[in-house]
Amino acid sequence: MNNPIKIAALDSHLTVTEKIEQMRAVGKIMAADLDAIIAAQGAALLAQATVLEKKLTERDNAHALAVSLTKAVKNEAKTGSEVYSTSTGLLETKFPNDDVKWKTFSVELTLPGSPAVLPGIVKGGSVVQSPFQGKGVMHFNHLPKIKFYKIMETTGDPADLTTYYPANPSTFDSSLGGEIIPKKLGVATFWIVIAHNAAGDGPPSSPFTAVIR
Repeated sequence: MNNPIKIAALDSHLTVTEKIEQMRAVGKIMAADLDAIIAAQGAALLAQATVLEKKLTERDNAHALAVSLTKAVKNEAKTGSEVYSTSTGLLETKFPNDDVKWKTFSVELTLPGSPAVLPGIVKGGSVVQSPFQGKGVMHFNHLPKIKFYKIMETTGDPADLTTYYPANPSTFDSSLGGEIIPKKLGVATFWIVIAHNAAGDGPPSSPFTAVIR
């Protein structure tokens, strides 16, 4: 007869991987018990550990794909800007100073001497765990005609702007965002995003949070 097993709740400080290992450790012993009810529950625990592990793998793969696609989109966006510049350059050659003709091609024209307006508030900010330890992946919604986005971070009171410090990295050149490395791991971290254009800084976004490990 196997030794008695004390079934306790999985400690909240354990990682998902550690929880899976604990589930399997207990499940294997229970599944081998002579008591049919205990054995059946052990088999169920092992099965659940397998399901959880599968979901963990799917999540990690999705994050890895998100990181990869973020880089791919940024590269294509850079190429897109180059092709667009070539296209408008051609229009400038063919139709110099012809604003009416340019508008027929849906080209956005900047009026000379028009004052710049401060950017609006950035929305849709989020950070998810990267497949790489100690890193997250940040995204947020696009705003037009932005030079760059400032990223600020805190592990203090998210409502107190004086607690924020520059994140790592402290800026992103587009709303595509990218990888971010929080100062502290394993604790709730908050970020705000501030859009910057020719007129200056816009208002800070609402804080968004994640726990990066």
